[in-house]
Amino acid sequence: MKDGHVHTPFCPHGSEDALKTYVEKAISLGYTSVTFTEHAPLPPGFQDPAPAKIAPWR
Repeated sequence: MKDGHVHTPFCPHGSEDALKTYVEKAISLGYTSVTFTEHAPLPPGFQDPAPAKIAPWR
């Protein structure tokens, strides 16, 4: 399994989990590939449209 779109605390709508936690969880679920994708900082006052701030495979 692969996940090609994972956000971290470096992204405005990523989770607060440590990168090590992301990797360990992905491995425990059988993922063979994880790609971390980040967005540039959003402007002040921007309302984040992301409904959840957690990795989808948690």
